Amino acid sequence: MLYQNLSGYTGYQYSWVDNSAEYISPEIAGFQGMAMYSFGGAAGDFQKKSAMSFGASYKIGDFMAAAAYFNGRDITGAIDSTTARAYTAGANYGFDAFKFMLDFANFKNPARGTSDNLYTAEFSYAPTPFWTISATYIRQDDRVTNDRNASLYKLGANYSLSRATSLYSFVGYVKNNRLATLGLQNSTPAGVPGGNQFGVAIGVRHLF
Repeated sequence: MLYQNLSGYTGYQYSWVDNSAEYISPEIAGFQGMAMYSFGGAAGDFQKKSAMSFGASYKIGDFMAAAAYFNGRDITGAIDSTTARAYTAGANYGFDAFKFMLDFANFKNPARGTSDNLYTAEFSYAPTPFWTISATYIRQDDRVTNDRNASLYKLGANYSLSRATSLYSFVGYVKNNRLATLGLQNSTPAGVPGGNQFGVAIGVRHLF
């Protein structure tokens, strides 16, 4: 994962942290906010290994926009410094059978001096209640060196057999610069720096 490579944190730790308190506000006129603080679990020290995040969203009709901030100190406790900081903002809008999503995120490790921007655009079209066709583009822009820049292109299709079962397929390609490790799954890095990836997948998804 990009943020794991940058900071030691994983995607799991971006969405869940131990020893934390969280508040989610009621929705008021389309607005909703949240705040979370993790005490880190170090005896007698509420700052070591701590993490915090704030977020807000606004929804009106078929349009929604949201933004969030995350700051995490070294998860191992080896150093008492911020090793993961993330900003993200995005919006999605749907009408009839079309849906559009745009997202910007910045992941950085202040302790290492790394900083990456990710730009994501997604489009989906449902010509029937059973079929959904989608397209995704992700651009990774390293703010320190162009050698870690990358681009991901993906086309997909999903056919619903029932409420719980669907067939899916996708074809994708990732172009990595010399030191980049962006993978087709986005959450799984490419095997070697600079390695491009091409993949095709067909499968069945069942929800229990």
